[in-house]
Amino acid sequence: MDLREKIATVFAEPNEKDMLLVEETVSEDFKCGKCNTNLVIRIYYKNKKYYKLITCPNCGFKLWRDV
Repeated sequence: MDLREKIATVFAEPNEKDMLLVEETVSEDFKCGKCNTNLVIRIYYKNKKYYKLITCPNCGFKLWRDV
């Protein structure tokens, strides 16, 4: 496995269809830095771990974080 494949594995985007959606909220405190729209925060559960997906419904920004 070369370096590009290792990086792609580490930063692979999780598949939302394989996860259980636990909570979805629209943040009043956090706004997108690009378009100033309120961000949507979703909490997912899979394999005894929680994941947070932060998205902007306007410009399509996406960020995954481990919780």
